[in-house]
Amino acid sequence: MKFNWGTKLFIGGALFIIFIVSMVTFMIRQNIELVKDNYYEDALNYESELQKFKKTKGLDFEITYNDSAQQLSFHSAMGGRQSGFAYFYRPNQSDLDFVKSFVLNEYGTSILSTADLEKGRWKVKYEWVVNNDTLAAVKEFYIQ
Repeated sequence: MKFNWGTKLFIGGALFIIFIVSMVTFMIRQNIELVKDNYYEDALNYESELQKFKKTKGLDFEITYNDSAQQLSFHSAMGGRQSGFAYFYRPNQSDLDFVKSFVLNEYGTSILSTADLEKGRWKVKYEWVVNNDTLAAVKEFYIQ
């Protein structure tokens, strides 16, 4: 079967249009999860968040994740009986984000269980208060 140039041009244009429509349909159906809902408020509070992290520079603390024991431990050499909050973020599913409070024992350690968390990448931000200063530290970990 032999086509003239007009027919070939029409078929090529129709295939291009079908390709574009199918790509737009595919992209519209993708679930794009935003990590945070209030980006504007977070941008306004960015400087205060940055100050929390700057205050932790040079301080002696450690955040470790033990995959075999399914535990996240926070250790601070500044003393015990401090309290704060651990903010758990799931980068691709914001509906799994939650907050846990923690209290350091007399040795300056707090252990949180990660047994209930879904598999995948997580980010935890610890915030605690020392001498009326709010301090913050972040740790990323992967649950297998």
